[in-house]
Amino acid sequence: MTGAVAQAHGAPARQARELPVRRRRHLPFGLAVFALALAVRCAFALHQGLAAPPPGWGDDLDYDLIARRLVTSHVYQNTWFPPGYPLLLAAVYALSAGSLAAVRLVQAALSAATCWVVYAIGREAFGRQAGWVAAVLLAVYPGHVYMAWRLMAETPFALLIALAVLATQRAAAHGSLAAAAGAGLALGAATLFKSNLLLLAPLLALWLPLAMPGSRRRRAAAVAAMAGAGALVLAALPLANRLSPAHQAAWLPGNGGPTLWWSNNPLADGYFVDPDETPAGRAFIAHHGMAAAAAARDPFVRGRADRELAVDWIREHPGAFVALAGRKLWNAWSPLPHAALFSREPAAARVQALTFGLLLPFIAAGLWLARRRWRQAMPLYLAVASYAVMTVVFYGTPRFTLVIVPELLVFAGLALCAAAARLVPSVAVPWLPPAAARWRRSAVPPAPARPLALARPRGGACGPGARQVEGEV
Repeated sequence: MTGAVAQAHGAPARQARELPVRRRRHLPFGLAVFALALAVRCAFALHQGLAAPPPGWGDDLDYDLIARRLVTSHVYQNTWFPPGYPLLLAAVYALSAGSLAAVRLVQAALSAATCWVVYAIGREAFGRQAGWVAAVLLAVYPGHVYMAWRLMAETPFALLIALAVLATQRAAAHGSLAAAAGAGLALGAATLFKSNLLLLAPLLALWLPLAMPGSRRRRAAAVAAMAGAGALVLAALPLANRLSPAHQAAWLPGNGGPTLWWSNNPLADGYFVDPDETPAGRAFIAHHGMAAAAAARDPFVRGRADRELAVDWIREHPGAFVALAGRKLWNAWSPLPHAALFSREPAAARVQALTFGLLLPFIAAGLWLARRRWRQAMPLYLAVASYAVMTVVFYGTPRFTLVIVPELLVFAGLALCAAAARLVPSVAVPWLPPAAARWRRSAVPPAPARPLALARPRGGACGPGARQVEGEV
C-alpha cells in the first residue's frame, strides 16, 4: 500500500480522534450560554414565584394532579396525555417531597441545556458564529423563558427534538452508529412527551442513509440503530396506557382523536373548537352514526370515533380543509395569531408581536440562505417541515410553535451573520453562502497591488522552472 493510499485510509480515524479535541474548544462558550440562559430563567421564576401554584388555565393542573397521585397513591390516573411529562414530574416530586420549586429549577436547567444544544446545531450546520447568535437569542427568548416556569411538556420536548436534530447531523456527517442510535432515543423519548412532531422520526430515518458516508451495510445499520432505539423507548407508551384506568395497551394517547376532531369539524376556525354540544356538531355526528361511540366513557373508544369523524369531514369538505389550513398556518407562524398565546398576561400579545415579528424576516432569510448547505441544514428543514404538516393536520398556536423555535433561531442566526458580514466588513464569518460572501467582498476595498519580481532559477534565464516571488523590484 502506497503512502498516499495509507494516508487516505487513515484520514477517517484521524478525524475521529481530532473530533473530541475540536469540540472541547467550544466548551467555554457552551457553558457561558448555559449559564446565561439558566440565570435568565431562574430570575424569571423568582419573579413569578418558584413555589407559586400552577396557573389555573392550560394543562398545568392536570399534569400536577396526575404526578402527585402517582407519587402518593401509586395510581397512574391518565388516559389523556402521553406519559413522559407526568412521569418526569412524578420523579421530581418523589425526590423533592412534592416541591414545585424543584420542578421549575429542573425545567430551567433543561431549557438552558437546549440553548447549549442549539449552539452545537448551528455550529455543525453553518459555523460557530451562527451557533453563537442562535444560542444567545434562545437564551433570552421570552416564550422559552416563560414556559420553563410553567408545568407543561414544551420545555423537555424542545430539548429532545434539538438533541435528535444534533445527533442526526453528526450521524450524517461522521457515519456514527452511536449518534444514529442517540437520535432514535431522543425521537422516541420526545414522542412520549408530545406528538406534535411525530412525522419527524420517519423523515429523519429516510434521510439519514442518503446523507451519511460509508457502505450500504453501514447505512442500513445506522437506520436500524435509529429505529431500534426509538422503538425501545416507545414501548413505554402502550405499557403506560395499559396501566391507566382504561386498561388498553394503545399506541396513541387519548387526546389524539379529540384534538383531530376539534381541529377539523363544521365549526373549525384554525384553532380548536369542540363541536359536540352544538347543533352543527351533533347533526354531523348523528349523520355518520357515531353518537354512541362519541359519547362512550372509554377514552380510547371515543378517541377512535373522533378520528373517524375528523377524517370523514376532511374527505367530504376538501375545499374547506384547504382554506382552514391557511388559518392554521397563520396561527402558528404569525406574530398576530387568532389563537390563544402561551400566556394570558396582558403583555403576552405585545411580546409575541415584538419578538417573533422581528425575528421572522431573519428566519425566512436564513431558510433561503441555507439552501447552499442543504445537506448540513436538512435535519433542520425536516423539523420545520414536519411541524408545518402537523399544524395543517391539527391546529396552530404560538405555544406549539415554541417547540420548533430553537431550530428556527438557527436559521435566524445564519441570516444575522450574513447581514453583519455585509454591513461590517471586519466581521469574520467562517462560512457564508456565495451571495453573502460576494456582499462581503464588495464591501472591502481592494488591496494595493504589490510589484512582483521574477526569480531566475540557478540555470540562468527564465524558463518553465522560474518561480514568482513577492518583493521589491
